[in-house]
Amino acid sequence: METRGYTLANDEFAFLADLFGKILIEKDIPHVIVGGIATQAHTLDRMCKHHNRDVSSLVSDESIGNLDDYLRATNALDFALRFSEYDTLEGKTDWDLKESSGLAHSKVLRRINEICDAIVNRGIDGEGSYLSCGDEHIYNFKLEKGGLKKLGFRVSVDDRPTGSIRLKLSRWTKDLTGEEGLKDFNPDFYNQFIEEGVNLKIPYSKDCSRVFRSLRPIDLLAVKIALARPKDDMDIGNLVNALRLTGEFFTAPESLRVDGYSLRERLVPCYEKQLERFASKYGLNLPPASKIERARLANR
Repeated sequence: METRGYTLANDEFAFLADLFGKILIEKDIPHVIVGGIATQAHTLDRMCKHHNRDVSSLVSDESIGNLDDYLRATNALDFALRFSEYDTLEGKTDWDLKESSGLAHSKVLRRINEICDAIVNRGIDGEGSYLSCGDEHIYNFKLEKGGLKKLGFRVSVDDRPTGSIRLKLSRWTKDLTGEEGLKDFNPDFYNQFIEEGVNLKIPYSKDCSRVFRSLRPIDLLAVKIALARPKDDMDIGNLVNALRLTGEFFTAPESLRVDGYSLRERLVPCYEKQLERFASKYGLNLPPASKIERARLANR
């Protein structure tokens, strides 16, 4: 039976995300997970810490309920990647990009295809099959190609199809500001988000953990607040609840900071209305910008 969507509580989904990240590291490609999967990772990480359980124990604990109530299902693995091939293109005008970006794009697409091929070739049969932790199941990932926007995998567990996972890959700064709703974001944030990502090591069983490199919570909140789609509102609610579990949700609410980083710096001035809506919904006072924040905003 095929699933409508996956969460990181589905081990085959978590397995593929973890494997993809490991190959990116081997290929020396900086990256973070973003979007719904990043929200899932932060939520699961906090739930495991709060309850002192691994994921398999959370799934079977009736007192916690259905994990799907805490995680919004998705069919996409969202990654933000940084390729050195694009370094010489940063800051160029749209006209210059038309003249010089073709070669960089083709090189990057070739590297992405190599990563996807590696997932298939490294399987125990050379055709995308892997043993799960504890050798209880066999996962198979069948590559589906068709250009960057159609990359993905057909997934089966023990020869039973469970669904399709799409790869949604951002390659450089233009992919951040080119997304509907984020055109006013500072493009410099793209590389900063990747450089300052956090590694989340989530225990799935007694002998098995998976590692996901993710956007920091403050950056994930900023992107979700700016996009303001219904699914983003769901993710914000899940992330806020998770951060509250571990006492991280705006420990300094008077300045809208998490771990010393300011949400205002990410969103003001272009997303002031979205920030006001977020602050009102979650009972936060929206303070005036500090001198440092005003100075940084003035230089944008």
